[in-house]
Amino acid sequence: SIATTEANYTEQQLEADQGAANPGIQLAMYFARVAPTITNSLQILADKNLLQTVQTIFNLPSTASASEIDQQSKEIEKLMPIKDLQDPKKLKSLVTRFTAQYDMLYGPGGTKESTPLTVQNGNKSTTVSPATSVLSSIVSNNSQSLGSDGFYSALYGLATLKLGG
Repeated sequence: SIATTEANYTEQQLEADQGAANPGIQLAMYFARVAPTITNSLQILADKNLLQTVQTIFNLPSTASASEIDQQSKEIEKLMPIKDLQDPKKLKSLVTRFTAQYDMLYGPGGTKESTPLTVQNGNKSTTVSPATSVLSSIVSNNSQSLGSDGFYSALYGLATLKLGG
């Protein structure tokens, strides 16, 4: 019990520290933590942070959200089978792809401004800073360990990576 609490605290602190500096890393860590619990594409559509992550991974325009919900759901399942989210290797690949795509779009020289993160609290949706979002989502969701310090080390490495020099 104490070891689990310490591991969860360490995970929360890493997410908060990285999220304060780079919302993309926070989104990647949130996606990596929540994705294995997803059972259908409607859950992705219902969570703005997951939706932004999927849109970034597959370079989908945000205007795609204006189409019918069933069509959006089918498109997500076609691009990313939900069962892939339970496969640690495929999940890691999606997170890596998201991080690279996010940095290309929102990093130095990117073409877009970063979107603030959204936290769900019951039926209420609130836009918050990255650090607040991480802490709120950890409190409101069932925290599950990804079980690999190497995975978090890789995310940290991506967060501190400087391209072109």
